[in-house]
Amino acid sequence: MPTVSFVGATYTSQYLVFDAYETADRLGQPLQSMSEADKAIFLKMSPKSLIPAIDWGGLTTSGASYDGSFLAGMSDAQLTALLKAQGDSRTQAILGSANLATAQLCRLTGGKPGDVCGAAGVKAADALLK
Repeated sequence: MPTVSFVGATYTSQYLVFDAYETADRLGQPLQSMSEADKAIFLKMSPKSLIPAIDWGGLTTSGASYDGSFLAGMSDAQLTALLKAQGDSRTQAILGSANLATAQLCRLTGGKPGDVCGAAGVKAADALLK
């Protein structure tokens, strides 16, 4: 199954900072090593070592937000078509997960940027956050 790699990925804006560790590829082969300090944080966030483990400004989540096994064997064109199929439960899982992540980031940035944080899907997802 094709995957997205975050090896070496970083992002910094006026709103947030993203640093990724990808410790193994989809076959379990080592990719990156965490510092001991970051490993301790990861194990505290995710005692069962579930991935992804995300620190949202002190609040943490770990584990997949949906079962992506349906993506296996899909071509880029098939995935693109799926994402346009609004009534499909798989599409709703993907977009719902993205909206929840975006809503959490919007809480951290004080609702900025407004055009993103004000989107209907993001606002609906924000109502689900505790």
